[in-house]
Amino acid sequence: AKLVGTAPLLAEPVMLAISPDSKLVTVAGKDGSVATYSIAFNPGQPLPAEFGTRDITYRHVGEASDATFSADGKTLFTTGTDKKFRTWKMPAST
Repeated sequence: AKLVGTAPLLAEPVMLAISPDSKLVTVAGKDGSVATYSIAFNPGQPLPAEFGTRDITYRHVGEASDATFSADGKTLFTTGTDKKFRTWKMPAST
């Protein structure tokens, strides 16, 4: 395997989810953050400037423990140690 790119995270990661179109990755953090990063790239081409940029950040009180995208990628579902699941509508531009 060849490393394609890296990006700094907001907190120690608990898990990650990749959007159905593989253009976004969402990372749930121990600090309650649920951060979504752009990971779109074309193999064999230089990484675009926006690779690894944080697009959206949501929050849970306490640790964020899980995240998953809906099949169409328009909704993100998250859970946390606050004993809540949250439903987030993704912006149309992502």
